[in-house]
Amino acid sequence: EMSELRAELKGEMSELRSELRGEMSELGEELRGEMSGLRVEMADIRGEMAEIRGDISGLRGELKSDIAGVAASVAGLDARVGGEIGRLYRWGAAVVTANAVTTLTVLLAA
Repeated sequence: EMSELRAELKGEMSELRSELRGEMSELGEELRGEMSGLRVEMADIRGEMAEIRGDISGLRGELKSDIAGVAASVAGLDARVGGEIGRLYRWGAAVVTANAVTTLTVLLAA
C-alpha cells in the first residue's frame, strides 16, 4: 500500500508541477505582453512630451516678441507724453507770462 501511495503521490506531484510550470509560463507571457504594451505607451508619451516642449518653446518666442512690441509701444507713448508735457509746460508759462503782462499793464495804466 505504501508503494502504491508513494507512486500515486509522485504522480500527483508531477501533475501539479506540470500545471504550475504551465501557469508560470502563461503568466510570464502575459507579463511580457503587458511590458511590451507599456513600452509602446511610454514611447507615445515621450512623443507627446516632445510636442508639448515644442509648443512651449514656440509660445515662449511669441511671448518674448509680444513683450518687445509692448515695450516699444510704451517707449513711444512715453516719448509722446513727455513731448505733450513739455508743450503744456511752455503753454502754461506763456499764459502766466501773458497774465502777468496784462496785470502789470492794468496796474500801470491806473
